[in-house]
Amino acid sequence: ALGYVVVEHGVIGVLDPRAVYNSPSDIAHPWRYAAIHGGFVLAASFANILSWRLTEHEALHDGLTDLPNRMYFLESLTAALDGRDYGVTAVVYVDLDNFKDANDGFGHDVGDLLLQALSDRLQDTLRPGDLLARLGGDEFAVELGGLNNRAEGLAAAERMLAVVSQPVHVDGITIVPAASLGLAFSAGATSAA
Repeated sequence: ALGYVVVEHGVIGVLDPRAVYNSPSDIAHPWRYAAIHGGFVLAASFANILSWRLTEHEALHDGLTDLPNRMYFLESLTAALDGRDYGVTAVVYVDLDNFKDANDGFGHDVGDLLLQALSDRLQDTLRPGDLLARLGGDEFAVELGGLNNRAEGLAAAERMLAVVSQPVHVDGITIVPAASLGLAFSAGATSAA
């Protein structure tokens, strides 16, 4: 589109300058002003694309942890199951135990910091290509693709449980979190539903 605008304004500016331009300097230098007009179109397009990408990111990511959200996770899992051509796919569901008590007892700011710290810890246990998402509240899900066997999925879940159970120091407070985990394997599924 940008190339079209520049070429169209340049060519028409040479053939019939008054159809495109209305000032003597524009008429005298149609290609220069075609390039300037193209620059304005590029700037406007860049702002639109940036705004669209930011809106898309906000729609598919959690605002607190910047992790993918439930919608992103389900879309990714469905795509992984549809296009799966090797290995076992597993989903690990992580639910923090008694998070509401910690959140109410120490305040929402501490609860937010706890969720951020735990999401960082969980992310550090994953392989490249695995996907950690925050489903909402104190619930996370992990997509583990390309596993050689179910034992690898179980080992990954045990690593997650171990890192979640370590003390977290936030805002001068030490919290020892706990979590319940669920583990499911694809077993031929082709949909996340």
